[in-house]
Amino acid sequence: MAEPSSKKPFPVVYVAGPAVVLVLIAFLALWQFLTPAERKAPVAYSEFLAEVRAGKVSEILIHDRDIRFRVIGPEGRAVTKDTIGPIPDQALLDSLKPADPNAPLPKIVFEK
Repeated sequence: MAEPSSKKPFPVVYVAGPAVVLVLIAFLALWQFLTPAERKAPVAYSEFLAEVRAGKVSEILIHDRDIRFRVIGPEGRAVTKDTIGPIPDQALLDSLKPADPNAPLPKIVFEK
C-alpha cells in the first residue's frame, strides 16, 4: 500500500488575495492620476470688490497677491472663492470695506 502524502496543496487564496488587492490599488492610483482635481477658476478682482462692497464677504485671506475669500450666498451658505489682486498695501485694506457703514466688516487675515 502506498502511504498517504503529507504534502498539502498550496492554497490559491495565498496568491489570489494579494493579487486582487494589488489590482485594486493599481486601479485606484491610475484613477486618481487620470481624473483631474476640481479646480475653480479665480473670479475677477472687480467681482471680488463688488461682493465686498455689497457686504457679502465675511472673511478674506491674503497671501501675496492671492486672495481667498468667503462669500455668504443667497441661502446663507458660505462659498469660498479665489482671486488675484494687487500687492497688499494700505490702499487695498481701505478698499475692503462694505459700502453700507452698518454692514459688518470682513475679517482680514494676512498669511505669510
